[in-house]
Amino acid sequence: MAMNKYSLYLVSLLIIAGIFSCSNDDESGLSVQEQFEKEIELIDQYLDDNNIEALVDSASGLRYVIKNDTISEHPQVTDVIIFNYEGRFLSDEVFEQGDSVETTLGSLVPGFQRGLQFFSEGTSGTLFIPSYYAYGKTGQGPVPPNTPLIFEVDLIEVK
Repeated sequence: MAMNKYSLYLVSLLIIAGIFSCSNDDESGLSVQEQFEKEIELIDQYLDDNNIEALVDSASGLRYVIKNDTISEHPQVTDVIIFNYEGRFLSDEVFEQGDSVETTLGSLVPGFQRGLQFFSEGTSGTLFIPSYYAYGKTGQGPVPPNTPLIFEVDLIEVK
């Protein structure tokens, strides 16, 4: 029996909530919740230091800025999207970028999945993602463990 888009989204949120409820400590000695709160403080400080007014997703704490809102389709986790992006650390150092990337929204890190659902086709904006919704306590490639990230995104198309 196939899950509809909303059921898949609900299951994803429940899994994330379950992980959040664990109190496993990482090498820094902080619980997952404490690390998350620390990174939210770092992101908020970055926003303040750079005079950036960001919206807050109350369900996840994700911060985002919509630069040019359009009136068109918003992607769901099962949709294929085409987008340009630049990933940066809070130091503004670029760690990766891509042009005309085509993938299923659900294949991206949870912060991207959640954040891009606020975008509509043709929208540009910025996502400020705590590591919990990115590469977590393990990191990946050039991203160290427990690293909050910034993504500049142009959502080109929703298929």
